[in-house]
Amino acid sequence: MITLTFHQSHLSIVRFPQTSLPDFTLITGPNGAGKSHLLQAIYQGLIKTDVAPEQNAGDLSRIRLFDWSTMIPQDTGFFSSENIRQERQNLYSQYTNLKLNHGWLEPARNIIRDYGLSDEYLSEPGRVASLSDIDLASLLGDIEKVAALRQGLIPQLNQFEHNVLSNLSVDMREQLRAVSASTKRPISALLERDILSPAIPTWGQNDLFQQNFAKLFVAYRDLLLANNLAEYRASKGNEATFLTEQEFIEKHGPAPWDFVNEFVRDAGLDFSINSPVLDEYTQFQPMLTKRSTGVPVAFSALSSGEKVLMSFAFCVYYSNDRRQLSVQPKVLLLDEIDAPLHPSMSKNVIDTITKTLIGTFGIKVIATTHSPSTVALAPEESIFTMIPGQSGLHKSSKASALNILTVGVPTISISYDGRRQVFVESPTDAQVYDSLYKLIKPKIVSDRSLEFVATGTRTSGGGDVNTGCDNVKRIVEDLSSAGNISVFGLLDWDGKNRPTDRISVLAFGSRNGIENVVFDPLLIAITICRGFPAERHQIGATGEFSYFELATYTKEQFLPLVTTVCEKIFLSAASETIVSKYVNGLELEIDARCATTDDHELEGMILRAFPFLNSISKNQAGKLLDHVINLVLADGVGFMPMEVMDVMVELLERPAHS
Repeated sequence: MITLTFHQSHLSIVRFPQTSLPDFTLITGPNGAGKSHLLQAIYQGLIKTDVAPEQNAGDLSRIRLFDWSTMIPQDTGFFSSENIRQERQNLYSQYTNLKLNHGWLEPARNIIRDYGLSDEYLSEPGRVASLSDIDLASLLGDIEKVAALRQGLIPQLNQFEHNVLSNLSVDMREQLRAVSASTKRPISALLERDILSPAIPTWGQNDLFQQNFAKLFVAYRDLLLANNLAEYRASKGNEATFLTEQEFIEKHGPAPWDFVNEFVRDAGLDFSINSPVLDEYTQFQPMLTKRSTGVPVAFSALSSGEKVLMSFAFCVYYSNDRRQLSVQPKVLLLDEIDAPLHPSMSKNVIDTITKTLIGTFGIKVIATTHSPSTVALAPEESIFTMIPGQSGLHKSSKASALNILTVGVPTISISYDGRRQVFVESPTDAQVYDSLYKLIKPKIVSDRSLEFVATGTRTSGGGDVNTGCDNVKRIVEDLSSAGNISVFGLLDWDGKNRPTDRISVLAFGSRNGIENVVFDPLLIAITICRGFPAERHQIGATGEFSYFELATYTKEQFLPLVTTVCEKIFLSAASETIVSKYVNGLELEIDARCATTDDHELEGMILRAFPFLNSISKNQAGKLLDHVINLVLADGVGFMPMEVMDVMVELLERPAHS
């Protein structure tokens, strides 16, 4: 809960009854009701909140205010290894200055003098605290004195630490703590080599809706490169300590550029972010690339809606990757940030607000909107209205709020047969089918288009819940019975599902599921030849050839590769074959087990047969599937199995009325 209390007038807000609101409050109402003025008054501290009572205008630490024009992912420009080195040097200079010039260590030194310890401990009192009881007893000559010394010394060193941290910036404060944690030394005992060590990461901080990826990426690259160089030196017989790949990931986390791109993709955005050069200490500038075209795009060149969605994608990312310190306000005010968004994106925004901003970070959120779709998708308890001429906020039902937003709009019934909503079993399936449809769409002549909608939801850990074919059937039946003629369903065959007038089945009667289609042995063979030239011999591919030469292979050239792939996967020769047809007209006989093996088990069998493909999957289900679609098929859509095109055409050509 958050309580608002009127303190001073602001524009149209001249009075405001004290009001308690839920953690997420969505305010709607007609133009001129004062919604924006209310948010401005809260931001400026003219209407007080109980969670940030000291708020004043311009204070960004407690309350933040965004509208769609200010929620912009910033381009932070170039960043280099030299920047990090200079930051460490600046931290050491600041630390040394605070340590030497303020007398904060004198109380600790006085205690050390009283116990007769040598001058080396007077210059570095923190070293005494780092000594074991046995070593300290040896210096004091009496084990009984150890506890008394610590009892007097530790509070003085803690006070010194408090004084130092209080006089450093947030970035420096967190870096000094990181050095202390990494070296297992108290801050009072840190040495020059500790603070300047390149082996201790300096991730920096971020704003929840912005990005500071340049520093994060360069810091990770530098750690990775230093570790790789140490491994190389060790391989040459030199004395060097390094981490294995798994140890490195356990200590420093996965590559942040891969992590960021995963969340951007999950947000449904057609962009990827670049990564720094990994084998040299060069400067780096984050840039976006539009995945569908390969064209670089500056952050500032994103559309208004893309900027908002990208900002929310970054927010979800930062909730999962805590390497950088997130600067989190206590209250977040969002003034019509959904204005430039397509209505279908409202659910993404609301999910991020409720699950990430509130659920993960504990931030109170007050938002305004004129979007009926946002109101319709928001939790019932969150909806409030403002009415011109009436002070304060008024609790409202969804129906009443929607009536306010649609007053004056005639009641009409629209059936737009051009775009068809196709419900599928899970968010993962929706993403897969959407990617496949975008690839094959140019080869299909139709005035209609398909939009794939998940019946379940994706958890913060990446899993899917409330999924399944029964959900698809129920939702399609309910919506079509209610008069929606543009909804259809798409299921895997799974050896049992049958098509109906509104339900299509992928590869009905021939392949078990989507994995059996995408993991066609031809596509696995191309994946190996394309991405792992050194492993081509494992499937019988010999000689040097480019990917473009591979794309011109004939049936006779592909067949032995495909046969070997199948034998490696199933550990035996095929006893039965089926004909696999592809969009480019190619036809190959493949092991029938490729089509009938449980679709979820098939990926594991492929990875066991070709362990080097684990560098793609990284032990995460679905990674290999994404790779085949977004890289292999994106470069050669002609190799797509015909079952994909057939079901897309079927969905587009189905009659709207059953």
